[in-house]
Amino acid sequence: MPITTSPPVDRGLVAAAVRFQARRVFWLLRGLGILLLVVVLIDSVASRSIDAAGFAGGFLAVFGVPWLLAKRASDRCWRLLGTPGTYTVSDWGIQRSSALAQHGYAWSALRHIHEIPGQMIFTSRSAGFLPMPTAALLPGEREHILATAARNGVGLR
Repeated sequence: MPITTSPPVDRGLVAAAVRFQARRVFWLLRGLGILLLVVVLIDSVASRSIDAAGFAGGFLAVFGVPWLLAKRASDRCWRLLGTPGTYTVSDWGIQRSSALAQHGYAWSALRHIHEIPGQMIFTSRSAGFLPMPTAALLPGEREHILATAARNGVGLR
């Protein structure tokens, strides 16, 4: 039995899904930025001069670049997910239809389902993902979706 839901669009949920999907890249950038800051600090202490460009680069890598990447990726996802749409979860997989596009993943193309506050994120075996807000789901539909996914080899993380 397919489940069809039409949740309201929410820019905050799209941004949260993008940040969740890119969290490893952001931690890598932050780690490299911290490493750069440590190297610049050691160099500044050893040479008794302050390298303002090095400090600025480190702070940008820690704070600025992850924020900018998340904002740009959220804006790009919002172009597609910002229009009202309908999600359909069936034995085939998950589909999202809107006035702009129809997009879907078969269960065999999905790797995991992640649950974060207010939504489920269906992650594909490639680099794609499809966030589905859970606000409009009726009682029991969430469990039905997870059971259908588990029956088709897609696990919850």
